[in-house]
Parts: sequence; structure tokens; C-alpha cells
Amino acid sequence: MSAARSRQQTDPWVRHAVGSQPNQIQESLRRRRRRRKKKKKKKKKKKKKKKKDYEDNKPPRREDDELSGCKRITQKLLI
Repeated sequence: MSAARSRQQTDPWVRHAVGSQPNQIQESLRRRRRRRKKKKKKKKKKKKKKKKDYEDNKPPRREDDELSGCKRITQKLLI
């Protein structure tokens, strides 16, 4: 274990491993490597809704009245 103690100053991962068996040291290193390799899950993209063409779905215009919507309603109320 003297080799691990001498490496304590150079390698940061050895600090916790001092006094444990060399087999455990390797295991802890393997675990750390695995942890580093984990990839983030990709987020699913939301599908965009297609905008309907306004030209095709325009409400039919009333050409007989030149009055706008509010004025038309007031005109009907007056009559």
C-alpha cells in the first residue's frame, strides 16, 4: 500500500483508496469510468401544427352591406 500512499499526491482518485485492497481500487475506478460514459437522453421533438391557409378558409364577405361588424349590429338594433 506504500505505492498507493506515494501516488496520493499525484492522482486524486487514490485518496479514498488508501488502506483498501487493490482489487477494490480497480473496482472503484471501473465504476467511475462507467459513470462518466453515461449519455443524456435525447428529448423528443414536438411536431409543429401546420397552419391552414387563411386565403382558402376566409369567411364569405357580405358585399351588400358596406357597414363593418359593430355598425351592422347597431343598425339592426335601431331597426
